[in-house]
Amino acid sequence: MLKQHLAGRETGLVFLSKRKTPLRNCLVLNKHLHPLLRKINVPRGGMHAFRHFRVSFLIQNETPLEIIKRWIGHGSEQMIRVYTHLHPTYRKEVIAELPAVCPVCPGNEMQVII
Repeated sequence: MLKQHLAGRETGLVFLSKRKTPLRNCLVLNKHLHPLLRKINVPRGGMHAFRHFRVSFLIQNETPLEIIKRWIGHGSEQMIRVYTHLHPTYRKEVIAELPAVCPVCPGNEMQVII
């Protein structure tokens, strides 16, 4: 859908107003995003939430940190940690894989806190 929307363009803004000007944040939020969030019963959020989601999604899909830093325009891994909000099921999946990486010796079991 995005390729079709861009119609071969490789520069410029992805989304423009009808007058070919940049979209205004308040208009997008009030006219489009917030009504959609209400309709699907999701707590109201702003545009910055997409940045947090994107970083979290990239981390959970094992995207190299150097690529994430470049894409979000931050050079520090500290900022990536600020933007990352891991889904509880992701944490459980990672912890479930740990015994395969670090087998526990019998009688020396570790308790993992989720």
